[in-house]
Amino acid sequence: MNKHKIQGPVIPIPVPFNNDSSIDFKSLESYIDFLSQFNLGGLMTTAGTTSFNLLSREEIFVVNESVCRAAKGRVPIIVGNPSYGDINSTIEFASHSKKIGADYCIVYYPDRHYGDESIYDFFSVISKSVSQPLLIHEMPMRNGLGKGSVHYSIELLEKLFKLDMIKGIKEEALDSEYSNKIVKTFSSEVEIIGAGGGMSRFLSRDYDLGSKAFLGGIGNFNPQLEIEFHSLMMNNKFEDAKSLVETKELPLFRTVIPFGWHPSLKAMLSIKGFMKNINRKPMITLNDLNTGIIKTSMKSLKI
Repeated sequence: MNKHKIQGPVIPIPVPFNNDSSIDFKSLESYIDFLSQFNLGGLMTTAGTTSFNLLSREEIFVVNESVCRAAKGRVPIIVGNPSYGDINSTIEFASHSKKIGADYCIVYYPDRHYGDESIYDFFSVISKSVSQPLLIHEMPMRNGLGKGSVHYSIELLEKLFKLDMIKGIKEEALDSEYSNKIVKTFSSEVEIIGAGGGMSRFLSRDYDLGSKAFLGGIGNFNPQLEIEFHSLMMNNKFEDAKSLVETKELPLFRTVIPFGWHPSLKAMLSIKGFMKNINRKPMITLNDLNTGIIKTSMKSLKI
């Protein structure tokens, strides 16, 4: 029996907004209902794609509730907490995620790096306080003792993964060499969801290092394509999987990345009719010209 519960494409959820920048919960729940009909590795709310950096605490609670309610237990749900707040508020978010039926809660360490001891204490206290499986959101931390940023050390992660409720990691190191080391070291033991890169990253790197899950890209609006890709990989049909990446994903990425992934994603979801092409400021919203360029690319690629 495979110990990993998170396998295949994990879809990060953008928040739909109305013209007045309020959250469009009707579109959100309709979108989640659509995605939940597919055999996905999971649906995930997080600080970046889900715009938690632009939402209030109260809005984040309600967004997480809406996602769980609309999914109706059909697909694993991984909900995030904001990248701010003290240890008690983090425990509150993790406890709430259990109450609403999420399968995992992603936990951010919100402070600067003043040494591994305080980070271990943070996660240790939370692990002892909740009965919810937790994922560490691994991102570079500001160095509180000097210039630059600091990663979670491999030694620290080894200690953290021994805590009862710490079951894995949402990796976003922004450092390819370090990301490789994380996946290679821990992929056989814990749940790992890699940073962005979609099918191409899973094909070219993470699969060979032992990863079981990858962050969706095209799967946000065409989940069947990423499910097909994952099936090809699991059945060792690597050339067919490579063909999907080279004929679908990479050409689309070449079109949209110059506009920025997150505003482009919202534009693509609007083209597909899932939500309006509106972002809460200061996130930009793509204009009609750039949205039209993306629409033409999607049509030519038949995605």
